[in-house]
Amino acid sequence: MKPTQEQLDRLPKWAKEHFAKLQYERDSAVEQLNSLHDEQTPTDIWVAHIEYSTGEFKERKQYIGGTRIEAECKGVHLNVNLTERGLELGWGPAGSGSPIGDMCFIPTSYQQARITNLAYDTDEFQRLSERRERIENRDND
Repeated sequence: MKPTQEQLDRLPKWAKEHFAKLQYERDSAVEQLNSLHDEQTPTDIWVAHIEYSTGEFKERKQYIGGTRIEAECKGVHLNVNLTERGLELGWGPAGSGSPIGDMCFIPTSYQQARITNLAYDTDEFQRLSERRERIENRDND
């Protein structure tokens, strides 16, 4: 919560100067950040950040040169390649040469999915196994 002007007026001179210096440093940092973002050259690849530096939430993009993105999370390695044909996805176990785990592509909603390494997510593996068994039993009846 920001102090009122009346509260600031009651502070000793050294505290007022300190607050003024902090405000100046903050304003300068925000100005530099805005300048860095404004001077970027847009590319087809970026990382999106949600920032809260000016008292409000703002989405910022950090542009990256190249035609390929790689990410790893919970035992899954994902590649996104930008090609003339469009976006191409590839995935497998995280870590170089790791033989652990089957990858599972799970649709979660309209045009969204989750990729899971079943070796890392045993609960998901159990749910999928039970679902497969129910479907097989239904088909056999």
